[in-house]
Amino acid sequence: MQDLRNKQVNNAALLIVNHKTGDILSWVNSNSKSLSAIKTADYDGVLNKRQPGSTLKPFIYAIALMRGDITAATLINDKPTAEAVGTGLHSYRNYSGKYYGKISMRQALGNSLNIPAIKIAQMIGKKTILDTLHNLGFASLDKTSEQYGYGIALGNGEVSLYELVQAYGILARTGKYQPLKIIKNNKSIKKHKQVISAESSSIVANILSDSKARALEFGAGSLLSYPVQTAIKTGTSTGYRDAWILGFNHNFVAGIWMGNHNNKPMINITGSSGPAITMRAIFKELNRYTPTKPLYLSPNLIKKNVCQKTGLLSDNRCIDYEEWFIKGKFPTTTANKIVNNDYYITQPTNNLIMATDPRVPQNLQAFNFKLNQYNDNIKSIQWILNDILSGITTNNNTHQWQLKKGKYKLYAKIFFKNKKNLKTKTVSFIIK
Repeated sequence: MQDLRNKQVNNAALLIVNHKTGDILSWVNSNSKSLSAIKTADYDGVLNKRQPGSTLKPFIYAIALMRGDITAATLINDKPTAEAVGTGLHSYRNYSGKYYGKISMRQALGNSLNIPAIKIAQMIGKKTILDTLHNLGFASLDKTSEQYGYGIALGNGEVSLYELVQAYGILARTGKYQPLKIIKNNKSIKKHKQVISAESSSIVANILSDSKARALEFGAGSLLSYPVQTAIKTGTSTGYRDAWILGFNHNFVAGIWMGNHNNKPMINITGSSGPAITMRAIFKELNRYTPTKPLYLSPNLIKKNVCQKTGLLSDNRCIDYEEWFIKGKFPTTTANKIVNNDYYITQPTNNLIMATDPRVPQNLQAFNFKLNQYNDNIKSIQWILNDILSGITTNNNTHQWQLKKGKYKLYAKIFFKNKKNLKTKTVSFIIK
């Protein structure tokens, strides 16, 4: 902590648990004496509710794996996306500003990419996500699923370090929920139901311990790579107000939060910088006095070779890699890619209200109409605006339209190569 004072890091908290028993082994708060604006003694960093950044992403993917929506080899298109927020439009971007196109679920989670996480969340549904997070022990998420929206996957709610460590303990403990124990060996607390399947928990833990999976954003030899297999996940909230790291090995789960109780931002401190150094030292000490072994791997998982370009099982004629799959859930041409038979307009969103920029000439202002997907079966897309053909797309799902003030109704006609056609639902929007 002392080394980070010049980065405006004045508070931190640590929680260490034996995830096999649920016993809390260490509960630590670090407060700066220099903060006179608030009484830091009144704040407990383990219990305070803060925005968790990317630390909830593993649970989003675990839900999708458990439902059979995806495999670790599923290809997800990593490019900027947006969703409706009231009458506005919210755009999602990756933290680094980089986008990788079609990327496997393993790499999407390993590199903590925002766009794939949002797309998986949209596949699962807001209510299912929030219900599962409640079952994982996140009681602090007390708003409705509509209030959080899909942004809950990126940490727009508030949770405590206590809840995060308890939930990561579930991943470490083959998906079984068990409350943490303040009194050691308290046998009055019994184990509860299976929240995440053992197979899904194993795959997520395997990804979080895979240094190659996170190499695009973090580098293969970063502070997050441990000599003993350890699942690690970092998180950083908006404006550098919270830096998190969660980790577990075969025996222990630990979590660290760094920030300021008065909510002032730190100076460029992320979960992979400040807390990462401390977490590495903690696990070094934990491993010093206990025998080490790999993370639990469900016997219901099978390793198969997968083509890197397609995400399908290898035909021995492609560049491939090894991946873990749940028995009977191998990637096929129809199940592997996140493509469905629903076609709808994603931009503009229904009831969107936009305004032209008076500083820019009208003829230089444009807006992209977007369909949710484009595939090889599509021959062309006609964009119908106020019952008049606005444009035709033949090689992608986007049509650029010049902004004009007015009220509009838009739908798309999709023509397929098999001579079938489809009409999307109509969306209404206003340009002021």
